[in-house]
Amino acid sequence: MKIMPHQYVIKTRVHQAKELLLTGKFSIAQVAFMVGFANQSHLNRHFKKLIGVTPGKIGK
Repeated sequence: MKIMPHQYVIKTRVHQAKELLLTGKFSIAQVAFMVGFANQSHLNRHFKKLIGVTPGKIGK
C-alpha cells in the first residue's frame, strides 16, 4: 500500500511522540515541539487518529 510523503511524516512524528511520552520525561507540549508539530493541538488531532487515544492517555 502506497502512502503519501506527508502522511509518512505525520505517522513517523506520531510514533516518535508516543515513544517520548512513554518515557514520562516530557510534557505533551514539549513532545509536540520536539517531533515537529506546530503545537500540542496538532499533535493531539493526529495522535488520536493514528493511535486511537489522546497523548494524555499514554503512559498512565
